[in-house]
Amino acid sequence: MGATLALLLLAGCAVHEPDDNASLGPGPLPSNQTSASPGTETETPEDSTDAVLVLASVDVDGANVSLSGYVNGIIEDGGSCTYELTSEEGTIEKVERAGAADRSTTSCGVGQIPVEKLPSGTWTARLVYQPVDGSAKPVTSAPESVEVP
Repeated sequence: MGATLALLLLAGCAVHEPDDNASLGPGPLPSNQTSASPGTETETPEDSTDAVLVLASVDVDGANVSLSGYVNGIIEDGGSCTYELTSEEGTIEKVERAGAADRSTTSCGVGQIPVEKLPSGTWTARLVYQPVDGSAKPVTSAPESVEVP
């Protein structure tokens, strides 16, 4: 009976290798597998670039409009970051900064435009990035509104 019991216990310890379609349960997936629920797939093209305006507002002290942003999809030093403010009448004020490569984007740092140069009203802010390769197309952020008192 001892040998039969030992065989039964060993049978319960059999190793089972899951097939590729088996559920792996909670935890990280092996590096060759991805998880996606039907209908929730998102496309992230490797070569997509976009400029992102992070900040566009009048400073607390009211002296400047500060603007900051970065560019996804390009990692380089020396490109041209131009922050533009456009009034409802079409007046454009600009400040330019050099792009700086960071770990995963090109940072445009902070640009400031003195409020004394800007009549009161609603201005539209945007970031325009010109890559180092002058023949490449500029990348422009979505516009954001800034209220100048």
